[in-house]
Amino acid sequence: MLQRDSKIQSLTERQAEILRYVHAYISERGFAPSIREIGDAVQLSSSSTVHSHLNSLIEKGFIRRNPSKPRSLEVINWEQALAAMPRHRSAASGQSQVSQLDLSNFINKAANSLIYRISSDRYVDQAIMPGDMVIVDPSQAAADGDMVLTQEAKREPEIHTYSAAQQVSGVVGRVAGVIRTLPHPLNS
Repeated sequence: MLQRDSKIQSLTERQAEILRYVHAYISERGFAPSIREIGDAVQLSSSSTVHSHLNSLIEKGFIRRNPSKPRSLEVINWEQALAAMPRHRSAASGQSQVSQLDLSNFINKAANSLIYRISSDRYVDQAIMPGDMVIVDPSQAAADGDMVLTQEAKREPEIHTYSAAQQVSGVVGRVAGVIRTLPHPLNS
């Protein structure tokens, strides 16, 4: 369990990267990634190095595992783990810095996805604005509560909250993400 003292143990960049990957993987698939998958995701070729980082995360109380079962990693108290992750701050200014993100995993997952540009403001209550591009994954089954894009014959595509009980018809796919481009300050 997590220690209850006032000082939260901090994570290294690599530990935070591994913890974020494990959490996302479990959230998406319902089971933990293998050691090899973790290593591939964070560009570590040595399984012993991955094990070492996992053991540190266990010692710090952020994950647990059952050594007698494969893929038995479990993230413990995600909110406290987020608080322990390193922050990118400039020592001189105290300002947050922009981090470079690796979008290759996202792009590979989105390879078969469809993108629809939203032109109306009818989805503002779902945090989708006119001009946003909605990424739709036609290969992933929707679960109750997921946002889905539907299209009936000769009608505009629409976004709905999926419910198996209501039998939403004309489902094109599950909404996997939204891309928003902000107006350039010089064009305003």
